[in-house]
Amino acid sequence: MDFDDLMRNPGRYGFCTFREFRKNKAKWKLPIEQLFISVLEGGQQFKNKIKKMKFMIQAPDGILVECRALEDVQRRARDFGYALSELNISPVWDELGGDKANLIVRFYRKIPS
Repeated sequence: MDFDDLMRNPGRYGFCTFREFRKNKAKWKLPIEQLFISVLEGGQQFKNKIKKMKFMIQAPDGILVECRALEDVQRRARDFGYALSELNISPVWDELGGDKANLIVRFYRKIPS
């Protein structure tokens, strides 16, 4: 799998475009447990390109706290008083050159609407 191809053709890899997501959000939203699994699976799909995978969660004061693993994210979320269903995810692909990148997966609490 090539990351650039994924960005150009998300449907080829089972993902939706932003426009498709906006039309039918419920179809594309995952239960929180499946979301955590998909983070790990995504890291495996790109393992030949990922030099380092980091996890971070935003604390109530807005500071990003680094976690060693997804289990730490879950523990910190409970410590911060967040329900796992309240978390949003924001992956950041940090290009390093030479076809390598760091993947930083940030979790933050959804803003109530």
